[in-house]
Amino acid sequence: MPITTFVAMILSAVVASGLTVLAFMKWGAMTVLPVMIVLALLARWGLATVPADDGHA
Repeated sequence: MPITTFVAMILSAVVASGLTVLAFMKWGAMTVLPVMIVLALLARWGLATVPADDGHA
C-alpha cells in the first residue's frame, strides 16, 4: 500500500470521527444514530464479498 493511500485513510478516519462528534453535539444521538446505522449498512453492502473470478483471461 503506498504511503499516500495510507495517509489518506488515516486522515479520512480522523475527519469522519470529528464530523461524528460535531453531529452528536449539534443534533443529538436520536438523529445521528439512525443516519450512522444506514451509512454502516450501505458500507457493508458496498464492501460485501464478491465471488472470485477464476476464469482464464
